[in-house]
Amino acid sequence: MNKKHYKLIKLNKTIMVVLLCLITLSVLGIYKAINYQKNAIEAGTKETINKKNKDISISYRITFLNKISGVNSDIINAAVQGMFDYESKEDNIFKNRSNDYVLIMDAKKTWWDTWKVYFVSKEKETDTYPSIGYSFVTVQKQKSGDYKGFIINSGGPIIKAGAK
Repeated sequence: MNKKHYKLIKLNKTIMVVLLCLITLSVLGIYKAINYQKNAIEAGTKETINKKNKDISISYRITFLNKISGVNSDIINAAVQGMFDYESKEDNIFKNRSNDYVLIMDAKKTWWDTWKVYFVSKEKETDTYPSIGYSFVTVQKQKSGDYKGFIINSGGPIIKAGAK
């Protein structure tokens, strides 16, 4: 009788552990899927983002390559803000530009809370994107949870657009 009772207890414990593992994995998977889909960028999409300060207004026409699929949209928004901040400082002689065509090619995590967002740009819609040379925006997650983008490679190719 004790052997039967011991086997039943052992079987019940095993079933409970397996059920607990399945429930935990299911909950974590659902949470990750919900969080992932809410903030993900889809590849091949085109988006227009308008940025302004008191002197400069730029409309970014952004296209995303396949490598961008699934990247948190906050990272991309911080990268675009970093592009705008750089242009505002460097090219402040241009006022109220109309369009910058930007192809965001890739976003790679470089550290715990740092990403590099690689991009190329062109001046006109009819131009082709350059096949060599690219720029990148460094994006860091701040202690507040927000993301901040900035361009450090001041000597490299950067967004080029004429004044209107």
